[in-house]
Amino acid sequence: MEFARDVLKIPTPRSQRPKQPVGAEYIIMEKAPGMDLRTRWPLITSGLDVIPLVNDFIDIENKFEGYVQPDRQFIFQGRFDLEADEDIKAAAERYRVGPLTDRQWWRGGRADLDIDRGPWFEPLSYFTAAVQCELTFIQSPAASAVQFRQNPFVPLSLYKRILHLLLDELCAPTLWHPDANITSVIDWQFAQIAPYFTHAVFPSMLLYTDDVLPVPPGLQFPKLPADYDSYSPEKQAYIRRHHRLIMRQKSYQALRASRGTERRKAASKVPHAALLTMLPYYTLRAWSHGPHLLMDALGDIQELWTAIVQDDQTKCPMDDLSPDFEAELAENASVFEALEYYDVSVTRMMKAVGCTGDGLVSYEDYESAREECDRLKVMWDQQAEGKPFPFADGMFSFFLS
Repeated sequence: MEFARDVLKIPTPRSQRPKQPVGAEYIIMEKAPGMDLRTRWPLITSGLDVIPLVNDFIDIENKFEGYVQPDRQFIFQGRFDLEADEDIKAAAERYRVGPLTDRQWWRGGRADLDIDRGPWFEPLSYFTAAVQCELTFIQSPAASAVQFRQNPFVPLSLYKRILHLLLDELCAPTLWHPDANITSVIDWQFAQIAPYFTHAVFPSMLLYTDDVLPVPPGLQFPKLPADYDSYSPEKQAYIRRHHRLIMRQKSYQALRASRGTERRKAASKVPHAALLTMLPYYTLRAWSHGPHLLMDALGDIQELWTAIVQDDQTKCPMDDLSPDFEAELAENASVFEALEYYDVSVTRMMKAVGCTGDGLVSYEDYESAREECDRLKVMWDQQAEGKPFPFADGMFSFFLS
């Protein structure tokens, strides 16, 4: 956070770690101005207000993007396209890179494992370390305590075999924080140094994920429905809100296209960037979630193979799979489809209840959220949904697995 504030010049609150006799780790941080970006978006009523906010967001992205990690000792010694400036030279004497702090590498007994958590200075080590972390965990005593486990040995081994063929030149280690707000970076929890193309993806907080209105392709902007004037005032307000949310996404796309670096433009054209970005996550979740996400990704890699390696002579290792594993991939496709359907149902319920992914609701909304949850539980059709009601004691939780 200090580096982001003092070197990258990104608004970041100051913090202190006071000495205290208890020995518990905590910090005291000054209050960041403004409000959380996710809270701010629904309050925007004018399209003119979107552009400054998106520009500010891109400013923060560009500051992170402008610095790479070319050296094994210093945190940052130079820009991607310029010689190191005085601030960076001074920072090299003060800041160092340590292991990755992402919870995925430490959760559920992994903190006790002797595994490679970085820093990594070339991408193959980063992706391979994720595989080795999960394989080491599976063989540890802690793995037996995971309730929803399925053996992912085969897909993990296959993933490890093809890694060296997947990585391209857009891999310079780059600092990133995916949870930045417009007014401030308020924590370091999700900050990491990873291959550049894993950061050059569409920010989730700007992506329109509802299906109320269609999202036009490319840089086309959305239009209101042809029969919009016939709607009630309440429905018109509802439609306008979703129209603004799509405009937010399209504004980011247009501004990013005009303000992006050549490296960013190149990364946006990589056909498999989003897929590779998620591979470490699918890998580190292969035991607790099961191998379905990883196997589906491997199937996608097989389909995109020629575009990924840009060479029609290099054979995909998965083309030589045993008939048994080919059958597993085919079976996984139907399982994955059912899981996607279930996830959509759970997401819809979260919106109805008004909770976040970890079940968090405000104190003021707790009773109404509880009542809505009880109502939805009565309506839940386990046979149609494929799984028991999700919001119940003992059910799977991403945050507890």
